[in-house]
Amino acid sequence: MIEVLSQICKLAYNLHRSSFESVLQLRGSKRPYFTRNPNELRTPQQIEDSAIYMETNLSSNSIVRISVNVILLFGYSEKDLIIEAH
Repeated sequence: MIEVLSQICKLAYNLHRSSFESVLQLRGSKRPYFTRNPNELRTPQQIEDSAIYMETNLSSNSIVRISVNVILLFGYSEKDLIIEAH
């Protein structure tokens, strides 16, 4: 499931490179979901060729919620995201 968030972030980075840093404002109650410092995350994964890392130690519900928040940041609608499980 983390691949969903990873792909959304890669697409957002490629399409909105100049404003992609806005993902840094997305935070959980105890730690960030995105950061430049991978030591702030439990299981960091670097996004594309960016200097930003994302947390990958997340529940499926958290992944969906963060994915929605990412697309909303870049002007897309929640309805633009459809996740199908097979």
